[in-house]
Amino acid sequence: MVTENTIQDGESTEASGEPTLADLQARLEASEASNKKLENDLRSERGQRTKDQAFQELAEDVGGIKARLDAIANRTASGETESLPADFVGIDQKRTQDKAVTTAASNWENGYSEAEASLAEALLDDDDNVLLDKESVAKLSTLWKEAQGKQDINALYRVVGQAIREVKVVEKQKAQADLTETEEAAKAAKKVSDARNGVHDMSVGTPSGGGSGVKSRAQIEKITNLNDFSDEDYAKYIADA
Repeated sequence: MVTENTIQDGESTEASGEPTLADLQARLEASEASNKKLENDLRSERGQRTKDQAFQELAEDVGGIKARLDAIANRTASGETESLPADFVGIDQKRTQDKAVTTAASNWENGYSEAEASLAEALLDDDDNVLLDKESVAKLSTLWKEAQGKQDINALYRVVGQAIREVKVVEKQKAQADLTETEEAAKAAKKVSDARNGVHDMSVGTPSGGGSGVKSRAQIEKITNLNDFSDEDYAKYIADA
């Protein structure tokens, strides 16, 4: 958008509404502090997971030892100590099965948390605004819940991939719209400048601006920030449109 206001020496005018260098510096510092906190929280979470896993393994080991002691006590009391080797094999097999179940559950939880973080990163901008419309988010949510119900990590990441692709399309469309708006603003500003300086457009246009995209006086003032756009200026603009 064309504007006559500029930022100089770290200051901005009241009319521009643009942030000063001090504002930008404060935002940068706040962002860095937030990122640092997130990193620390992540390290803490990973550390806690490691501790939880170590505790779980210790509990399993203690459980296995206790099961062996119980087997020894029972077989000794009944005089069937010859059955102890078979008891020990059964105890070890159960421990292996339980550990496999625990490991699978832990892997799923960790994988789900990472996939969820990836999805949030894909869908949210720096200000935590959702980048897709409600309909697109609802479709992704349905796919996500299906993958979650099946505990399918690969399916979760397929949803993440789809979200990334859809966001790229939206961002591309927005960038094109912004470019078009900027180009239109530049054209309008040039017409205003030409009208003021007596430079007339010699090309043949649609009479009276009908269907030619001629903008109202209020629109001219808005996109060019020329609040002193006179009636004479506007008349010249219409004549040249």
